[in-house]
Amino acid sequence: MGNLTEDEERVKLYLDYLNVEMNILGILAAFCATAMGLIFSAVISAEKEFAKSLWEYGHWYFVAGTILMGLGALSFYRQRSGLAWYYGQISLSLHPARVVKYGTVELLKDADSWDTWWHYHCGFAFTCAAFAEYLLGIVAAITNPAIVSFKLTVLFTGAIAIVSIATLLLWRRRIQREDP
Repeated sequence: MGNLTEDEERVKLYLDYLNVEMNILGILAAFCATAMGLIFSAVISAEKEFAKSLWEYGHWYFVAGTILMGLGALSFYRQRSGLAWYYGQISLSLHPARVVKYGTVELLKDADSWDTWWHYHCGFAFTCAAFAEYLLGIVAAITNPAIVSFKLTVLFTGAIAIVSIATLLLWRRRIQREDP
């Protein structure tokens, strides 16, 4: 390609940054998918007494945690896919034939906007909520099983879901005000 202009050199640095972020998101998605499978299969196929009580008294928490962990994996993967699209579009925008619809500067602004990173934050919210559910499942197995009722399970699971969704919606509203 020959000599790069200073602006093209900066764009290449940003592309390197996007590449690192895509790798990190791939690792996070793989972690969530692996954790989801390992935790659920360990609890469901338990042979030891404590593990059996995890499933017996905390199965709703583990089911909810597994669903949330899966949503975290999907969110991280969706974020990675979005960044890959920007990576490709920015790379193509540097081509002399200008084969893309958007200009390089517009693509860089979009790729770096808070709105673009929405799925990343959703992934973390789902993953944190999943670990909270797993923790509640462990607490349910340790405490007196008589006090762990279905109503209490629904209450805690619903509270975690509501807090997670409310946090995400408030954050989304904030970034829409800050990101023109």
